[in-house]
Amino acid sequence: MISFFSSHGTKEIIFTGGEPLIRQDLVHLLRFAKLKEMQVTLSTNTLLLDEKRAMELLPFVDEIGIPVDGSNPQKNRTMRVPLSMELNDRHFLSAMETLPRVRRLSPNIEITIRTVVSRINQNDIMDIGKMLHKQRKNWDRWKLYQFCPVSIGAEHQAEHNIATHSFKQISRRVRLAWPNSSILAKDERSGKYVFLGPDGSIFGVGNDGMYKKLGLFQKMNESELMLAVNSLLTP
Repeated sequence: MISFFSSHGTKEIIFTGGEPLIRQDLVHLLRFAKLKEMQVTLSTNTLLLDEKRAMELLPFVDEIGIPVDGSNPQKNRTMRVPLSMELNDRHFLSAMETLPRVRRLSPNIEITIRTVVSRINQNDIMDIGKMLHKQRKNWDRWKLYQFCPVSIGAEHQAEHNIATHSFKQISRRVRLAWPNSSILAKDERSGKYVFLGPDGSIFGVGNDGMYKKLGLFQKMNESELMLAVNSLLTP
């Protein structure tokens, strides 16, 4: 799949999940994408990114995305799928420990903090900003995402959905509070995203912001696949 999309002009690839570090062959995939001269982003909750694994993976990463959805372990936990209190609290603590580790091991990697804004944590966003700016040297960008009710989010949209105008107000407050920081806000998922699942499933988001299932990679020939991907370009 990496070879196919690289040969058809794809310049950027994100390894995400779920949690991509569960795959033991991840380093080979990252290395191969770099050999194809792609811009590589690794999106991880950092729970499995200890010093040894970081040294193995980071040489093939241009950007790392780390989720932080609360200003402390307890508030961050409220944005997580219920697993165990201990595991969900570790998400926050691990993220905070990983930021300086990545900066130390790979100072040229762009470190992006990713925060999903929903009805649950909307009143905590400014406190997240205050917390993050206490270690400003350890990250480069802070991205705010409006909660999107897809996948597992669709099961919890009643509690998480936030109106676009509310999201924009929060984004504006954040930018005004820290005008010298790189803060990006995304209130829609448009722009021709293509997602590839580990089983070969392909789906994406077109210019209309809608998710579309495209099929299975291994069951489509080149012309069928290109036709499906190009369908995302139609508003």
